[in-house]
Amino acid sequence: MIRSAIALVFLAAPAFAAPAHRQPTPAAVQQPSADPARPASTDARSQAAQTEVARSKMQKDLDARMKAMDGRTQRTIGSICKGC
Repeated sequence: MIRSAIALVFLAAPAFAAPAHRQPTPAAVQQPSADPARPASTDARSQAAQTEVARSKMQKDLDARMKAMDGRTQRTIGSICKGC
């Protein structure tokens, strides 16, 4: 019985001695450049607009490639299988 109590004390002691875990504060998580209260400069706005234009162009190219691939797949499957 005494051995069990001593073992319990040795096993439980580090749990009581460990510091409590704290939630991070918003100041520690949020980057200073990402402050929503501070307006973006005109350079950043123009860069964001260019990025959006490039993203929309890439999306259109991707859509065109997917449509072409769907057409090729449909023709291939249509030549192999005529349906049940």
